Amino acid sequence: MNPEDMQTGEGTQETAADGPVLQDFRVFGVGRAGIHAVEQLCGPGALPGVEVIAVHSDTQTLARSSAPHRHRLGGGTLRGLGSGGDPAVGQAAAERDAAELRRWMEGARMVFIVTGLGAGTGTGAAPVLARIAREAGALVLGVVTLPFQCEGPLRAGHATVGLRGMKRAADAVITVPNQRVLATLDGSTPATAVFEAANRLLVDGVRGLWQLLTRPGLIQLDFASLERLLRGRHSESAFACVEATGENRSREVVDRLLASPFLANDTVLPVADAVLIAVTAGEDVPFAETEGVLERIQAECRQAQVVVGTSVDSAVRDRMVVTLVASVGGSAPLPEVEIPAKGMESAGFERGGLDPEILGGEYLTGGTTGGRSSGGLVPPAPELTAAQRQGMGGRPGLGKKKKVVQTTFNFEMVSRGRFEKTEATILHGEDLDIPTFLRRGVSLN
Repeated sequence: MNPEDMQTGEGTQETAADGPVLQDFRVFGVGRAGIHAVEQLCGPGALPGVEVIAVHSDTQTLARSSAPHRHRLGGGTLRGLGSGGDPAVGQAAAERDAAELRRWMEGARMVFIVTGLGAGTGTGAAPVLARIAREAGALVLGVVTLPFQCEGPLRAGHATVGLRGMKRAADAVITVPNQRVLATLDGSTPATAVFEAANRLLVDGVRGLWQLLTRPGLIQLDFASLERLLRGRHSESAFACVEATGENRSREVVDRLLASPFLANDTVLPVADAVLIAVTAGEDVPFAETEGVLERIQAECRQAQVVVGTSVDSAVRDRMVVTLVASVGGSAPLPEVEIPAKGMESAGFERGGLDPEILGGEYLTGGTTGGRSSGGLVPPAPELTAAQRQGMGGRPGLGKKKKVVQTTFNFEMVSRGRFEKTEATILHGEDLDIPTFLRRGVSLN
């Protein structure tokens, strides 16, 4: 793949896939949140041998990015605008650009898809990029944030469907729930600092894995080991990075790790089926401390396949830094999912693709009952036979008549009151004023 810079008609510099070959490791920042996160991997924070590509449908967001390569989604249809918060629009734009996106993946050994789930472009386009990268033969890791609770059920529903799509398409997905990020911060932390902390955690996941694979270590983790651990697992992964210093650092670093909200306070490790542990220590930290940390963490991993890596870094001095990725629920590829759209026909998505469990019983479109959401799609009426349509299965007194006449039971007559003279309620050729057992020809003993 040979990118070269070119100007679009709206002044945003993009990179076309026809210039020098990119590096084996590629990081795609997808959507606004993903692009903001990967900014830390550009300029002074760049990682040697890692290419960063910004992907969005919004020209202005791309123009502000310092990523060396950029791809504008849906250039011919969205005209440089965003997706309007609609994941189906983001997905459709990525599908239309599949050929161009596939060229970005050529020759990649490992691809990171960094995005925030819940909005439009990232939620819709990220699973498409992950699928294309896997089809190109790369090991694909998604690194995503999940919305704050205050962002509401709509974004939460979008994020849930987007996460399912990412798990289906990528080899593994590292999730960083924004609500858990908030739990680690002081209540007086400004909003900008909260989002910066979430973005920093996203990039820490990328940087931590890159360091494991590229830095020489006492116990080296190579790409083949990582690939064997994650390839085809289609799992959701928890990520945590903690550090400690001082005389009690080896005990404190494990205590902080197990108490991390990102590991659900030590409820993830006991059920994880694959765990990657990396310990980085200063030059003056005895190896016995590193060994003790690894043994204590592995004791918590009751059923997991564990891969470890250790390294010495003079920059951390007397500190210990532990990076951990735990995968839960690895399985075969998940079934196809559809992304709920704002509009029923948005980007070709049908109403039947919405999932009541994901959207919490509320549909974005559809009928309502009593001013409230019906909480589910009304199933279509069953197909009727010709005999049923004409006479409810040939029941005596009804079978020979084209128009069904309601009979009277030997019970107290119930008057229809003011509706006595109204027209019958007919649906799909059935008179709904007739009791169901009569319409269906069911005999009562």
